[in-house]
Amino acid sequence: MSTHDAETTLALESLRAPLNPFPITNQEKYLNDIRLKYLRSLELVDECGNSWTCDLTLLTFPCKQFKIGGDWSRMVSARKLTIGAAVKIGAPAGGNNETIYFTLDA
Repeated sequence: MSTHDAETTLALESLRAPLNPFPITNQEKYLNDIRLKYLRSLELVDECGNSWTCDLTLLTFPCKQFKIGGDWSRMVSARKLTIGAAVKIGAPAGGNNETIYFTLDA
C-alpha cells in the first residue's frame, strides 16, 4: 500500500466517523461541515415495515448525483427488484427527512 492510499483511507475514515457534538478546533468544525455536505445516510422502509439503512455519497463527475450504498443491495435482492421496476417513494411533509417510505408497483 502506498503512502497516498493510506492517506486517502484515513481521510475517508475520518469522513465516515460520526459528527463531533462539540467541535472546538477549526479542523473539527470543517470535518463536521464536510460530513454534513457530502455523506448522508437514510432509512428506507417498505410497506411491510422492513427497513434498510443506506449510505448516500454525493458524486460530482460527470454530473451531480448520489451513489447509494449500505443496505441498498440487500434491499434490492430481498425485494427482487430488476431494471425497469416501478418504485413509489414518499416522505413525511415538513423539513429534512432521514426516512423514505416506498412501495413497489406490480
